[in-house]
Amino acid sequence: AAFSRPMAIFQKVMEHAVARVSTDDESQDDTGGFIVIIKDCFIGMVFGLLTISCLIFLDHHNIIHLQSAHNFREAAFQSLNNPETIANLEESSGMKFMTSEQYNSWQKEIDEAISKMESAKQKLEDRTKEAETKST
Repeated sequence: AAFSRPMAIFQKVMEHAVARVSTDDESQDDTGGFIVIIKDCFIGMVFGLLTISCLIFLDHHNIIHLQSAHNFREAAFQSLNNPETIANLEESSGMKFMTSEQYNSWQKEIDEAISKMESAKQKLEDRTKEAETKST
């Protein structure tokens, strides 16, 4: 009855997993060694990503100089400025990338169209009322 709710099951599984990962007992069974290896790999990847991120950040602010970081940044900008890459990204994401000027002009056009529609709707209502009063 205690495990009838999915959140209770999830909570128990997570508590057990955290307890297994956070313990460094030598008395664990065979699966304990596997979990320790996974934990070490995960921690290593996190620290590696943090180190690389810090180095790229420091290089970006010209505190240190890493030629590979400059090359990576230039390659990324060239790739993202390629029209074929932009077209592929637009197609796969289902979105349209545009400049801020283009967006602002389209937004202005939409706002003007909305105001024209509202004024036309008001005119239609007024003329409908006039027609109803004339017919009665």
